[in-house]
Amino acid sequence: MLLALREAVESRPVRTVRALFLRAKDAAPKVLETLGRAPSRGREERVRGLDGAVTIARDAFGVPGVFGGSLADVAFGMGYACAEDRLFQMDLMRVALRGELASVLGARPVDDALPFRLPRGATLVDLDAFTRALGFRGAAEASYAIASAEARAWLDAYAAGVNAFVATGRRPLESLLLDLEPGPFTAVDSLLIGKGVAFQLGFAWRFALTYARIAGVVSADKLRALLPTHPLTVTAGAADAIEPVLLHARMLADVLGTEGLHLGSNAFALAAHRTSIGRPIVASDPHMPLHAPDVLWEVRLRGGGIDARGATIPGVPGLPIGQNAHAAWGMTAGWGDDSQVWREDLGALRKAGRLEVTHETIAVRGGDSRTVPVVRTPRGPIVSGATGDEQAIALRWCGDTASLETDGSLALLRARDFDDLRAAARLHSAPTLNFVFADREGHLGWCWAGRVARRPDPGVTSLDLLDGEDPRGQWVGVIPRTSSRSRATRPTA
Repeated sequence: MLLALREAVESRPVRTVRALFLRAKDAAPKVLETLGRAPSRGREERVRGLDGAVTIARDAFGVPGVFGGSLADVAFGMGYACAEDRLFQMDLMRVALRGELASVLGARPVDDALPFRLPRGATLVDLDAFTRALGFRGAAEASYAIASAEARAWLDAYAAGVNAFVATGRRPLESLLLDLEPGPFTAVDSLLIGKGVAFQLGFAWRFALTYARIAGVVSADKLRALLPTHPLTVTAGAADAIEPVLLHARMLADVLGTEGLHLGSNAFALAAHRTSIGRPIVASDPHMPLHAPDVLWEVRLRGGGIDARGATIPGVPGLPIGQNAHAAWGMTAGWGDDSQVWREDLGALRKAGRLEVTHETIAVRGGDSRTVPVVRTPRGPIVSGATGDEQAIALRWCGDTASLETDGSLALLRARDFDDLRAAARLHSAPTLNFVFADREGHLGWCWAGRVARRPDPGVTSLDLLDGEDPRGQWVGVIPRTSSRSRATRPTA
């Protein structure tokens, strides 16, 4: 009960209201003149970048339906409608994952005027440095480079729609009171948001670091009692290096709205003969936290050969949970072996010439820019903030390289049967997911999707913190997608 009460008091909605109230008392009336209105009905606007007319019609609950004559126009309308509903949320995620929060909010320590929680003593520069070390932007740019021409056009049109709404001058209340002017939204930003949320939905490396902390303070017998199914190959110690990683990961989760009491998720598909309506039912409950605004955004898309509706992450043009005229699909966490953390000896690596160090300049609003080093070992980036010769934590995950999620999203929107779903799922990299599926003919299906690390020792998993030079945990690629598990059933009379 106390934990639930604390979560409610410290929840994102409560902090947001408190932060906005503190700023509203100082806001001049003229600031509110450009306040974004609630989406209105019956309004016609002329914008550049469309092939033809696009209609955005909202139902009684305000859920938009986007109707266009071409795939590009549908993507444009989706971006416009999402920005109309969630511009501040999209912009905050984009800025955070670029590692640019300090440039718009300053190098401030925690205070009540921020709509998210920071630990005492931490600053946004610390969070920006952590995010840049993880390399989300580079992975997003690489993903755009390998996407198909159709996927790039889809992403470009979506970004053009977002920017068309920004050009209207209407702004959400949060942006006005925090004095934030949204920057241009790009196709890479959509991929960036997808990468960042995927990272937050990978849990194994967090457990590995937590297990290592436990191993450092309890006896081996107690550890086995606490973690009876764990292989117990954890490397104890490095507490000073572990704590900053967990701290900054929680800060990022809070900014993205993925922090909360929501561990676990579920999804299922029921055959027609098990339902009262005589048709299959697909249910998807990803256990994302309840926030205002919500982590997910609903929309219907029709035109250019697609007719689908469902939910997605604001800023990401796809429907990981949805349905079309032929099928319905849902997803839940896959809990895959998709990451690894290592305890690194920076002094030894430096002497051996095996460290790669670059420098990033972090702009700070209202202050001087800061230059921070980004350190990489042969295994991955240092994410614990260490730059000297001390122990540090390196982290690698399966979403930190180029991937084809957008191509998979378009394939999913067009899925007609289980083979289509499985083909779409094989284009997915991170996070690992379970997809469930049903079609109008009564077929049910399940498919596990995502990249999984391959190591020399199969006994080592993502749940282990290893010494950097331990050969058992060195990655030798990923398991081929053709090895992904799946299952389908035929209709039962």
